[in-house]
Amino acid sequence: MIPLKSHWNPQDLERFSKFERKTVQHIDCIVWQNQIEPEQSIEIIDALAITWNDASVFVLAANSDGTGMTTYADINQHVSGLESPDPRIRLFRARADATQLWKDIVGQTLLKIGLTPDTEQSGQYINDGIVLQFETESREIKLHPLDGLILDYYES
Repeated sequence: MIPLKSHWNPQDLERFSKFERKTVQHIDCIVWQNQIEPEQSIEIIDALAITWNDASVFVLAANSDGTGMTTYADINQHVSGLESPDPRIRLFRARADATQLWKDIVGQTLLKIGLTPDTEQSGQYINDGIVLQFETESREIKLHPLDGLILDYYES
Protein backbone atom coordinates (compact mmCIF):
# COMPACT_ATOMS: atom_id res chain seq x y z
CA MET A 1 0.00 0.00 0.00
CA ILE A 2 1.36 3.41 -0.99
CA PRO A 3 1.16 5.92 1.88
CA LEU A 4 -1.03 8.95 1.28
CA LYS A 5 0.86 12.16 0.85
CA SER A 6 -0.34 15.33 2.45
CA HIS A 7 0.44 18.94 1.69
CA TRP A 8 1.31 22.11 3.54
CA ASN A 9 -1.83 24.16 4.04
CA PRO A 10 -2.07 27.89 3.20
CA GLN A 11 -1.64 28.88 6.89
CA ASP A 12 1.63 26.92 7.07
CA LEU A 13 2.94 28.54 3.89
CA GLU A 14 2.04 31.98 5.23
CA ARG A 15 3.85 31.27 8.51
CA PHE A 16 6.96 30.14 6.60
CA SER A 17 7.16 33.44 4.74
CA LYS A 18 6.95 35.43 8.00
CA PHE A 19 10.08 33.79 9.44
CA GLU A 20 12.48 34.21 6.55
CA ARG A 21 15.05 36.98 7.26
CA LYS A 22 14.70 36.63 11.05
CA THR A 23 17.57 35.80 13.40
CA VAL A 24 17.56 32.78 15.72
CA GLN A 25 17.53 33.60 19.43
CA HIS A 26 17.09 30.07 20.81
CA ILE A 27 15.79 26.61 19.91
CA ASP A 28 13.75 24.11 21.93
CA CYS A 29 12.53 20.61 21.24
CA ILE A 30 9.35 19.19 22.70
CA VAL A 31 10.11 15.59 23.61
CA TRP A 32 7.43 12.94 24.05
CA GLN A 33 8.49 10.29 26.54
CA ASN A 34 6.74 6.96 27.23
CA GLN A 35 8.01 5.09 30.29
CA ILE A 36 5.16 2.59 30.67
CA GLU A 37 7.76 -0.16 30.30
CA PRO A 38 10.86 1.29 32.05
CA GLU A 39 13.23 -1.15 30.31
CA GLN A 40 11.94 0.08 26.96
CA SER A 41 11.53 3.81 27.54
CA ILE A 42 10.69 5.62 24.31
CA GLU A 43 11.56 9.24 23.54
CA ILE A 44 10.79 11.04 20.31
CA ILE A 45 11.10 14.65 19.23
CA ASP A 46 7.52 15.75 18.83
CA ALA A 47 8.04 19.39 17.91
CA LEU A 48 10.73 21.97 17.20
CA ALA A 49 10.31 25.55 18.40
CA ILE A 50 12.62 28.29 17.14
CA THR A 51 12.39 31.63 18.93
CA TRP A 52 13.50 34.59 16.82
CA ASN A 53 15.11 37.89 17.81
CA ASP A 54 11.69 39.63 17.73
CA ALA A 55 10.25 37.02 20.22
CA SER A 56 8.08 35.37 17.55
CA VAL A 57 8.18 31.57 17.53
CA PHE A 58 8.22 29.05 14.69
CA VAL A 59 6.71 25.73 15.82
CA LEU A 60 6.97 22.68 13.58
CA ALA A 61 5.38 19.34 14.56
CA ALA A 62 3.64 16.26 13.22
CA ASN A 63 0.06 16.92 12.17
CA SER A 64 -2.79 15.36 14.16
CA ASP A 65 -3.11 12.25 11.99
CA GLY A 66 0.64 11.67 11.64
CA THR A 67 0.69 11.87 7.84
CA GLY A 68 2.86 14.96 7.62
CA MET A 69 4.01 18.07 9.41
CA THR A 70 2.27 21.30 10.29
CA THR A 71 3.08 24.62 11.94
CA TYR A 72 1.51 26.21 14.98
CA ALA A 73 1.16 29.80 16.09
CA ASP A 74 2.62 28.91 19.49
CA ILE A 75 3.86 25.82 21.31
CA ASN A 76 0.91 25.68 23.74
CA GLN A 77 -1.50 25.33 20.82
CA HIS A 78 0.26 22.09 19.88
CA VAL A 79 1.07 20.70 23.33
CA SER A 80 -2.39 21.14 24.87
CA GLY A 81 -3.83 18.25 22.85
CA LEU A 82 -0.97 15.85 23.62
CA GLU A 83 -0.75 15.80 27.40
CA SER A 84 -1.63 12.50 29.08
CA PRO A 85 -3.07 11.93 32.58
CA ASP A 86 -0.68 8.95 32.92
CA PRO A 87 2.53 10.24 34.60
CA ARG A 88 4.56 7.63 32.71
CA ILE A 89 3.72 9.44 29.47
CA ARG A 90 4.87 13.03 29.43
CA LEU A 91 5.96 15.90 27.28
CA PHE A 92 8.84 18.13 28.22
CA ARG A 93 10.66 21.04 26.70
CA ALA A 94 14.39 20.54 26.14
CA ARG A 95 16.72 23.38 25.21
CA ALA A 96 18.33 22.33 21.92
CA ASP A 97 20.52 25.29 21.03
CA ALA A 98 23.50 23.98 23.03
CA THR A 99 23.55 20.71 21.09
CA GLN A 100 26.11 20.05 18.36
CA LEU A 101 23.39 20.22 15.70
CA TRP A 102 22.01 23.63 16.63
CA LYS A 103 24.67 25.61 18.54
CA ASP A 104 26.15 27.22 15.39
CA ILE A 105 22.68 28.31 14.21
CA VAL A 106 21.99 30.63 17.16
CA GLY A 107 22.52 34.22 16.00
CA GLN A 108 22.16 33.32 12.32
CA THR A 109 19.47 34.63 10.00
CA LEU A 110 17.09 32.26 8.23
CA LEU A 111 17.52 32.94 4.53
CA LYS A 112 15.10 30.45 3.02
CA ILE A 113 12.78 27.55 3.84
CA GLY A 114 12.99 24.79 1.25
CA LEU A 115 9.90 22.70 0.53
CA THR A 116 9.30 19.68 -1.70
CA PRO A 117 7.03 20.57 -4.63
CA ASP A 118 4.41 18.00 -5.57
CA THR A 119 5.15 17.17 -9.21
CA GLU A 120 1.60 15.87 -9.67
CA GLN A 121 -0.23 18.88 -8.20
CA SER A 122 0.93 22.30 -9.31
CA GLY A 123 1.35 24.84 -6.52
CA GLN A 124 1.26 22.20 -3.77
CA TYR A 125 4.14 21.22 -1.47
CA ILE A 126 4.48 17.85 0.26
CA ASN A 127 4.74 18.25 4.04
CA ASP A 128 7.07 15.37 4.82
CA GLY A 129 10.10 17.60 5.40
CA ILE A 130 11.71 21.02 5.11
CA VAL A 131 15.17 22.51 4.79
CA LEU A 132 16.05 25.57 6.84
CA GLN A 133 18.80 27.50 5.07
CA PHE A 134 20.72 29.81 7.38
CA GLU A 135 23.63 32.13 6.58
CA THR A 136 26.42 29.54 6.75
CA GLU A 137 24.69 26.15 6.94
CA SER A 138 21.36 24.36 6.60
CA ARG A 139 19.29 21.93 8.63
CA GLU A 140 16.83 19.32 7.42
CA ILE A 141 13.73 18.27 9.33
CA LYS A 142 11.83 15.18 8.27
CA LEU A 143 8.96 13.24 9.73
CA HIS A 144 9.37 9.54 10.46
CA PRO A 145 6.12 7.63 11.14
CA LEU A 146 7.51 5.93 14.26
CA ASP A 147 10.45 8.10 15.33
CA GLY A 148 8.87 11.57 15.20
CA LEU A 149 10.84 14.51 13.85
CA ILE A 150 14.27 13.68 12.52
CA LEU A 151 16.65 16.66 12.73
CA ASP A 152 19.89 16.62 10.76
CA TYR A 153 22.52 18.61 8.91
CA TYR A 154 21.69 19.33 5.28
CA GLU A 155 24.27 19.38 2.52
CA SER A 156 23.05 20.75 -0.80
